[in-house]
Amino acid sequence: MADGAAGGVALLIAVGIGLFGVALAQGLKAYKAEFDDLGGDVPAPDYVQWLGRAGYAARAVVFAITGWLIISAALTHDGSRAGGLGEALDRLGSQPGGALLLALMGIGLGLFGAFSLVEARYRVLTVRSPF
Repeated sequence: MADGAAGGVALLIAVGIGLFGVALAQGLKAYKAEFDDLGGDVPAPDYVQWLGRAGYAARAVVFAITGWLIISAALTHDGSRAGGLGEALDRLGSQPGGALLLALMGIGLGLFGAFSLVEARYRVLTVRSPF
């Protein structure tokens, strides 16, 4: 194997591991449900926390699957095994019970979208002057 190819494999593995790290961070955010960064004077209502939890959990699964697809493609030297969100969801759908898994992921990602709308509406940004 040429040095460039070995470097490319290592880079893809690093990207895949990075995606696993992102998946872990998203999963922890879902587990902890600490959405105090919305900036309100009172904690976020329960429904907002559940929207965030479900959404971040779904994102964690998608990032983990995408990371695995990239690592798998790198290790087998088969670029057709890599993919993004669409490929990750296709792989999930092809598993036993995949239609149900895919429906749950779709619902979870939709809930993340709803959470993002709530977050966009209520997040308080603090802008500090550089002077």
